[in-house]
Amino acid sequence: MRLDGIDWALIRSFLAVIDGGSLNAAAKRLRVQQPTLSRHITELEAQLGASLFERTARGLVPTAAGTAIVDAARQMAAAAHTLQTCLQGMTSSAVGTVRISASEVFAAHFLPDFIADFVGNNIEIQVELVVSNDMSDLLRRDADIAIRLLRPAQSGLIAKKLGDLPLGLFASADYLAQCGTPKTHSDLTRHRIIGLDYDDSLIRGAQSIGLDLARENFIVRCDNQIIGINLVQAGAGIGVIPLAIGKKLSRLVQLFPNDEIMSFPVWLVVHREIQDRPAIRKIYDFLSDKLASALKV
Repeated sequence: MRLDGIDWALIRSFLAVIDGGSLNAAAKRLRVQQPTLSRHITELEAQLGASLFERTARGLVPTAAGTAIVDAARQMAAAAHTLQTCLQGMTSSAVGTVRISASEVFAAHFLPDFIADFVGNNIEIQVELVVSNDMSDLLRRDADIAIRLLRPAQSGLIAKKLGDLPLGLFASADYLAQCGTPKTHSDLTRHRIIGLDYDDSLIRGAQSIGLDLARENFIVRCDNQIIGINLVQAGAGIGVIPLAIGKKLSRLVQLFPNDEIMSFPVWLVVHREIQDRPAIRKIYDFLSDKLASALKV
């Protein structure tokens, strides 16, 4: 292998394919065209004199040579980020781009208003929003700030708890007019329930209020949180929605308001090395205040 003079852009593309598992996923991650990414991989393989990926029907699988250079490539990525951080840290002004990672629910129902407010008063800072539940976004430096429902265990990340996100049962007024309003928990078994597909957290939450549900009790199953809320609004059945969202949707009625199906802690997470960069600190503090307030229902 020839290791001298390797273009960093090629290594960056290589890592994107490793993490994404396909050229398409890697192209979306880097926001480049797929042919460009494919060319980068071909160039890197030519420079190293080794095949790095095996092309399969399931995507790109790293070869032994590809696996062997992953750690070294990640060290190069870390060094490149450190170099960028040093240069950005030389300015004390809050300018630049901040990349925020958030789950579907937060990205769709909380952040649009907050970001509109922020950029309207801070035109010198550009915001990039990534919809993801993956904590490794921060570790790979694919995001600067993340909103998560699970406290990170990695020592390089700093997490601040903003509050809790309680969930409740909701149905549309049209559905209740057609099918009636359940009076007791046992009545729910005679209604159309919208549930999760592979995630069993809703089943465990139902058990906390004495309701024995199985996956087969869900007439519609979907793990996408936004689609689940839309299904409830459309009158497909009764579903579980965060109270901070459900109470603001005029077409929805909360059932058993004294019950808390389950609750998740909300964490605002930032990487330790970049937390004091002016632009990141500014939007971090802004989101901390706005989200903490929004979670008080």
